[in-house]
Amino acid sequence: LAERDIFIDIDSSDEDFLKVEKPTIKKGFSSALVFAQVGHSVPSDLELHAVVDDGDEIISADISGATKDSNTLVVEPLVTKVLAESKFPIAVYLENGGDLTTFGEREIMFVSPSDYYKIESKDISVGDSIVLLDSESILEGSDTLSFAIGAYEKDLKIDGVSAKPSQLHLDYSETIFSGTNDVFSVQLLDSQGAPVFANNDLSVKFVLKDESLLEIPESITIEQGKYFALFDVAPLKSGETELALIANDLPLEKFDIKVTSLEPEISISAPETIEGGESFMAKISVNHNGNPLDNMGVTWNVEGGIVQLSDSKTGNTGEAIVSIIPTSNSNVKINADVLGSWYSPSKTSTVVRINSTNSEFLAYADEGQKVQYGQFEVYGFDPVLIIVPAALVGMGYMFMKKGMLKVKVKA
Repeated sequence: LAERDIFIDIDSSDEDFLKVEKPTIKKGFSSALVFAQVGHSVPSDLELHAVVDDGDEIISADISGATKDSNTLVVEPLVTKVLAESKFPIAVYLENGGDLTTFGEREIMFVSPSDYYKIESKDISVGDSIVLLDSESILEGSDTLSFAIGAYEKDLKIDGVSAKPSQLHLDYSETIFSGTNDVFSVQLLDSQGAPVFANNDLSVKFVLKDESLLEIPESITIEQGKYFALFDVAPLKSGETELALIANDLPLEKFDIKVTSLEPEISISAPETIEGGESFMAKISVNHNGNPLDNMGVTWNVEGGIVQLSDSKTGNTGEAIVSIIPTSNSNVKINADVLGSWYSPSKTSTVVRINSTNSEFLAYADEGQKVQYGQFEVYGFDPVLIIVPAALVGMGYMFMKKGMLKVKVKA
């Protein structure tokens, strides 16, 4: 135990980081608490020199914490986009291992000059964590600024966003069908692609590369206080073209337009030639862009023959079948009209030639005299040629529907 009050002097090798108060061991005590003011950045080494009466001792201090070399200077705007000719804040702080730390020394901040941005410069005080700088965008554009605080340096690139109209955009349907009217829109955008209102009425002119594909107005007007305008478009036929947009003080914009036809591709498969009185079948195929169209209405009109059986709509394969009994001695013309809810009405036809012989019955008398007998007819047709082929046609029709019978097509 101390027989008297003992005064101890403790000096630090780095008093900017550690400044120790002089402790006193009171009479009757064997120890005393030592208080010190600790800085924010640990130096590379630290020693304490303790002096008691006529004796002294050097003590190595073991202090944990962030070092100056492990700190990183961070400089960033507090807004995601900086509008031209506007004010915005910038945050300056130190980071250590992803954690926020404080400045350990008093420093003077340096910011490089810029023609585009005016940045406030502040003095850094010991213990400051986040320093906010008042900043202002003077001109539209981008610039890289350099920040220096003592031994810390950081570059910051700022991109200024214009709040003024800088481009035109054309918005239209992903798929445009010929024969079906559509609506296009022209939008007014800023440099970042965001909608911006027109300060005055803005006239936009259209230049169409192929005027045979689309029918559009010569120009439209985006009214003051609005950022878009709508206009009607009449697609005339399928194809591809280019539409250019022209407006004062804005760059020329070009857009590729593709028009798709809603007219299906149809074809009829039928024999090229048949024998007189021989029944036959024909098949129509309906497709669009290589895909079969089902549930398409089919209307058959046959010249020179009788329709025995027929499909009124296409099936899953996009096909419809008709069976025909010829009544002409020369040819049979098959006409088909196709109609669907979304597709343009279409029609097609084909001709089947008949290789016929004289249909009259000839008989000769015993004396060689030619006698001609009239043929028995029902409503002008031979009932034998109707009844017998009808049964055969019915069987063939069912086989064809099941894919067991093929139609010989023209070469």
